[in-house]
Amino acid sequence: MHQAARPEASPFVRIPAFLRAAGAASSLAAAFVLAGCGNPYRPVVASISPTGPASQPQKYAVTVAKSGVLSVIDFSGDTVMSTAQTSANPSYFAMGLSGDGYILHCDDPASPNCNGLIDGVSVSDRLRTKDVVQASLVADAKPNQIFPATNYIYVTQPGRSSVAVLNATGNTGLAPTALTELPVAANPNFVITRNQAPRVYVLSGAATGPTGTVTPIQISNNTTITPVSVGQHPVYGVMNADYRRAFVMNEGSGTVSVINMQTNTLDMSSTLPTGTIPVGSNPVWADIADSTNVLAVLNQGSGTTPGSLSIINIPLCNVITNPTSTCDPSNPSDAVGFGTVLRTVPVGINPFMVSILQDQNKAYVSNTGSDSISVIDLTTMTKIKDIPVNGHPTWIAATNGNPTGKVYVICNNSDQLTIIYTDTDTAQTTTIPIQGTGVSVRMSAQ
Repeated sequence: MHQAARPEASPFVRIPAFLRAAGAASSLAAAFVLAGCGNPYRPVVASISPTGPASQPQKYAVTVAKSGVLSVIDFSGDTVMSTAQTSANPSYFAMGLSGDGYILHCDDPASPNCNGLIDGVSVSDRLRTKDVVQASLVADAKPNQIFPATNYIYVTQPGRSSVAVLNATGNTGLAPTALTELPVAANPNFVITRNQAPRVYVLSGAATGPTGTVTPIQISNNTTITPVSVGQHPVYGVMNADYRRAFVMNEGSGTVSVINMQTNTLDMSSTLPTGTIPVGSNPVWADIADSTNVLAVLNQGSGTTPGSLSIINIPLCNVITNPTSTCDPSNPSDAVGFGTVLRTVPVGINPFMVSILQDQNKAYVSNTGSDSISVIDLTTMTKIKDIPVNGHPTWIAATNGNPTGKVYVICNNSDQLTIIYTDTDTAQTTTIPIQGTGVSVRMSAQ
């Protein structure tokens, strides 16, 4: 997640140093004048207020409930700053770089509730229902997911075997408008993207049948590139921070396909001859620890037995650390150990999502079947603990912070948002009402 996938202190008015100096000089001069008139000199003592620790960064946790209520929660105070009523039956929520949020409404493509509506919001502590804008997709689109990427929004449309491309309106308050529709392979279900990436990758493939397909789309002109064959039933994907590799979770094959983003082909090398990495049963989610070049793949397992987290080494060659190598910085090759599964760590039953806390190198896993959050130390590659929560957790959002980072947790059977403090890895006893069972939670910034 980098998804799915996470301020309000007003700035103090500070007097510039030169004005403070001038003011001090004037006061001192006045004091000497008064002293010359026979009054005793009395030094002026100005108190200095303590500066204290730095304020928390301005960011929000944003939740969407099944009722359609969107809540904006401040990171520093963990309070609801604003709410807005969106359309009925929200099914997927995503956020762009500018604090723009987009909600797709299609909880069941086979039912009348799939109306193909997209609600757009500009997330702030002043958001109200009147600020929600709306766009519509074509009637037979049966959309399932929505993804903002740079200047555009991409919506997978299984009903038309296509991807709808809309303009990303950012925080302008304007409704998205349809720009074009791109044909892709049947059953599109996910788009791999990352902030400022040059292209996106559309995953297609049914739960049964032939292998899946990945269709690259060049963002600069929204044209498709030759598709890439991957494993069976690709369902999720991530890309690394420098846009060199994309990783595709093949749920049906129990593998990860690796795509070289410079050539838009499978990454076949001496360290990865088939372009795939075997992992556990039913890989469904992943996240990347950017600073350590580690890919964390969440394997759902059978749904009745514990799942697992595969920790995979994904370094690329580097001309700085390997000056004698023939590494091409524009198209770096896989480094020694690339694709190696370092360890597989057990988690809870029916895990749903993994989110990495980047500054502490820890992974948090929501276990829907165990009503818990597993905490994994990615340095020692061991499970630290399981944190119980009140409900079936699904979406989580881990975010850095000082003095503590936080993990926001929603449950599909609870109307409360749980907050975990990452310095102690404990769930806070006070929860936040979100006015309906949880659909998704995202951070406005990491």
